[in-house]
Amino acid sequence: MAASGPSSLASRLFLTTTLIVGVVLRIIGFTRGTNEDGFQADLDSFDRFHPDEELVVGGALSPFDWLNPPFTVYGILPTHLLRFCLYVFGWAFEWPALSLADPESARRAYFVARGLAVVFSCAAMGVVWLIAKRHMGDLQASLALAIIAYSPGAVQQAHFFIVDCLFLLVATATLGAIVEAAKSHRWGWFVLCGLLVGITAAVRLNGVVLGLILAIHSLLDTGGANRSGASGLRCLLLTGIVAVSTLVVLQPNLLVQPADLFLANATKDFGHAIQIARGELLQPWTLVDYHTQPFVYHWTHLLPLAVGSVVTVFGVIAVLYALRTRGVAQVTLLLWVVLYFLLVGGLLAKSVRYVVPLVPAIAILCADLAARILSQKRLLGTTLIAVLLCPSFIYGLAFGHIYTEPDSRLRAARWLQQRVSKGSSVGLEKGGFPLYRILDGSHIKKVWLDLPQIFYTSPYLLCTTRLDLLRERLEAMDLLAIVTANRMAQYSAVPDLFPVVAGFYRRLANQEAGFLLEQRFKTNPTLFGIEFDDSASEPSFTGYDHPEVQIYSIDREAMYTAFHAWRLQLQTDDDCADRRLTAAATAIQRKDYERAQQQLAKAVANFPRMKTTYLLSSEIHLQQKNQSLSAVAKQKYRPESGVGGTLHVSNYGTIHLIPGFSALTLVELGLYDLALRTLNEGVGESYRYTKDAESMAESYSIVAKRFFELRRLTEMRKTLDFSLQIYPIPAALNVLGTFAYGEGQTAVALDHWKRSLVIDDAQPNVHMLVAKANLDKLLDPAIARHHWQRAIILDPSLTSQLEPWIAKTRTWTNRE
Repeated sequence: MAASGPSSLASRLFLTTTLIVGVVLRIIGFTRGTNEDGFQADLDSFDRFHPDEELVVGGALSPFDWLNPPFTVYGILPTHLLRFCLYVFGWAFEWPALSLADPESARRAYFVARGLAVVFSCAAMGVVWLIAKRHMGDLQASLALAIIAYSPGAVQQAHFFIVDCLFLLVATATLGAIVEAAKSHRWGWFVLCGLLVGITAAVRLNGVVLGLILAIHSLLDTGGANRSGASGLRCLLLTGIVAVSTLVVLQPNLLVQPADLFLANATKDFGHAIQIARGELLQPWTLVDYHTQPFVYHWTHLLPLAVGSVVTVFGVIAVLYALRTRGVAQVTLLLWVVLYFLLVGGLLAKSVRYVVPLVPAIAILCADLAARILSQKRLLGTTLIAVLLCPSFIYGLAFGHIYTEPDSRLRAARWLQQRVSKGSSVGLEKGGFPLYRILDGSHIKKVWLDLPQIFYTSPYLLCTTRLDLLRERLEAMDLLAIVTANRMAQYSAVPDLFPVVAGFYRRLANQEAGFLLEQRFKTNPTLFGIEFDDSASEPSFTGYDHPEVQIYSIDREAMYTAFHAWRLQLQTDDDCADRRLTAAATAIQRKDYERAQQQLAKAVANFPRMKTTYLLSSEIHLQQKNQSLSAVAKQKYRPESGVGGTLHVSNYGTIHLIPGFSALTLVELGLYDLALRTLNEGVGESYRYTKDAESMAESYSIVAKRFFELRRLTEMRKTLDFSLQIYPIPAALNVLGTFAYGEGQTAVALDHWKRSLVIDDAQPNVHMLVAKANLDKLLDPAIARHHWQRAIILDPSLTSQLEPWIAKTRTWTNRE
């Protein structure tokens, strides 16, 4: 029998203190996001930073449809519970209809959601204590409670209403019910187990593995209840019926529309999430996991963050020791650790929150082993308990400190808005842990780094063209503000897959190539003035509530010089396909198709993700009059044929950029006719949204700019004509207007410029062109005068420059 600690004032005081501290750690920072430290954000006075939390809360505010849940990536039970609570609070306090678009509504919804998260997390502590007390002893219960109370992973989840906080509670409660059922073989416990398994699966579908644990107990009769096998099977059958019925009642769509579970159209779809988790569909946020070791990484990197290094190491010993004890409770917890770990350990996607469901089981098993050691060797046991609890207590309190400080993104936004001159261009990232949402756009100009464009279209871009796209965006920035857990950590982990972006972040971190770190903002776990810097920790741990923000100034001249030298290096870099594809393109131009195919074969072997190789191969077969082989190669080039490492190119948000970016690569390779044919084919593509057509047209204008730099003016004009067929953008209209005017086609030029001004009137240079054309051709002095005045209003600095022209217009008017 396991040892039990003495019932004393000290033990009761320890238990009470642990409960109080555990609850406080979960409540502290409850109102974060609301005018923190006197700082008010741009569009919202309530800021939130967890994308999954926004998904769940947003789902609760969406119209209720029992058969069509707002998402399938998670179970719908958390959304139902929140929707019910919001209804009750709304009725009690007479709230109007809530919406995340309204700051006050968002605050109310989030506060209710956070309240539920705190309740779930505190209840999970109580369940852990109850399981350990009923099946092991008072000392084990107190020790297990302390471990989970101070667990940074559990504390963090209590601050966000995501499905994991409820999953932690119901999964742990299910484990307790399974132990009771296995010991007593009473029908009531089996019914409760079925109910809890169904509820757990309605939170996260992998909760069904809990039913397997009960099945193992029932079939082996581990409780020693002297029941027949038939009785055990009947109990198990009853549990299964109750579990399935509960799940179907909570999520009837699984029965009525089971195919919806396999949809993979967006991140809110279960099928899409499975593809990402398995690594079948590469995403920017999974790059940091790409080279990590399955199963091992969880114990070396994730669990230490969730529960501390000491508990992690001792937890391994405790789990192994559970094999020896063979008690029903120990075996149940052991099976949960093993089976759940088998589910998540082999996935490519890794996150600290994925291992938090293991914490209750590990905490109880650690407490049990420590108590057993204490009963045999008091000094060793006492030392061991101190070693287990002291670091947990210290770091748990230190971790709670991060919720007493304004978020680092808020402080960075405040610094930018107070220190940066009005009108400055600030480069920003999007992604899961962004800064852009809280930055006031009226004070500064937001310029997007937009790395997803390069990420999703990378199989169609050379390294040099990726660098060109990146450089053009950086040249438009005065400052660059990044959240290191957002993109830097991810791309830096895969220099072999994304050498350009990884190289850019490396130069950024080293303050090379014209980048200078101006400010750094980071809130670290802190206790009594001692900081635990976790900047290098998992992005999945720091990104939600205490990421590092870095703000860099950019010396454009130094950057241009450094990037020019870097571009030359990329042309022969072994991590890039540029050298092989350039050689193949040169051979195609010389009609040496055999050599071209040889170079392409080497490119495919070394860079299987590079889809442009198939387009070049298709062109070779086409030149050789082999239509069938050309069609096969062309099909492999298409984004919908993506498999494995190229499945991500079919991303609905960037797929429309592929024709333009492919053409950009072809221009770089000197295959101008093929580039124009590729652009022409893209004109007929369909667009999901109008903004996609506009973005696609802009990608064509990038190709046109490259043609202009090469002085291929005929190809440039054809490209801009293609662009206008897709969507009229000012850049294309302005350039075509200028060329038409130079050729004496004044009416055509004015038509282009006027269309451009209808789209965007804030173009002083275009107003000047229209005015000058009217003046030069003596068309209409009133129109010329209007556009001179409009140019000055938009840019007063042009006044002195335009005064002579305005004078000429007055003279012309007086003559008439």
